[in-house]
Amino acid sequence: MALPTKFAPAERKPQAVIDEQSRVVRSFENLEQLLQGVPYVSLILNYERQVVFFNRALLSALNIDRPEKVFGSRQGEVLNCIYSDREPGGCGTSEHCSVCGAVDAVLRSQRDHETVSLECRIATRQDGVLVPLELLVASTPLEIQSERYSLVTLTDVSDTKRRRSMERIFFHDITNIAGSLKGYFDMLAHDIDVDQLTEMLPALQDSLNQLMGEIQSQRSLTLAENGELQVEMTEQHSREVLESVAVAYRRNEAARGRTVVVDAGCASALLRTDPPDLRALPRWRGELRLQRGGRHHLPDHPPRRENKGLASTIAGAGPAG
Repeated sequence: MALPTKFAPAERKPQAVIDEQSRVVRSFENLEQLLQGVPYVSLILNYERQVVFFNRALLSALNIDRPEKVFGSRQGEVLNCIYSDREPGGCGTSEHCSVCGAVDAVLRSQRDHETVSLECRIATRQDGVLVPLELLVASTPLEIQSERYSLVTLTDVSDTKRRRSMERIFFHDITNIAGSLKGYFDMLAHDIDVDQLTEMLPALQDSLNQLMGEIQSQRSLTLAENGELQVEMTEQHSREVLESVAVAYRRNEAARGRTVVVDAGCASALLRTDPPDLRALPRWRGELRLQRGGRHHLPDHPPRRENKGLASTIAGAGPAG
């Protein structure tokens, strides 16, 4: 009797068949030697999407101490996807799996007989903690002794996507500030009286300071991403930090038509931090852009950071010694 499924086929090969398929794959020319030498996670799945081969990078990334338990599992089960046990058929058979790039890449590759690469967000559980993964999953069809397999590679793209997002914000804001500066200099190109010039100079100075702050923030973020940021720790009150962020919000184009204030009830804790790096705090403004009009309060806590956990491990995974 076929197992029920809400997306991909649920049927599996018995363990004895998995063991034989694993032996066949390992004996295929120099395939094992090749895949053990690559620094990213590589799997070979049978037609039922069960693991029959994996390289040492997988063991390193997931800290697996019992490799034998991987054989016969599916991708989501190996990664501890929170949806992989929702249905009796396991990974690929729940309704959530219908939008999973990891499953879809394999199915499309099997159907179209070509390499398929898809991005995939997987919610996994690691030591009881929910850890989101952003992966690029590539599946390539293989045929070994008349049996159909899929070579699957997993590459962490969370850092790349985060950097692209920050770069988009940076260039958007630089463009806005440059537009403001151009407007001021266009005015200076015409005859203006002393009173107008006196009124304009503080705004021009603010725009120049904001431009330098944005460039410094982007530089600090880039250095931090590369592990090269040198910090000089000093003490500063959180209320002062929030007030400076509020000022930056008010000058931003996104704040037009809005009133931005620091919540009157927020605490003022003493922070030990690097002041230049605090210039990156206005990057919270993404929250502000999602709202329209009204009065907006800055919270007294920073935005919650994503737990990279396993994703960072996959990114740096290499063959085990």
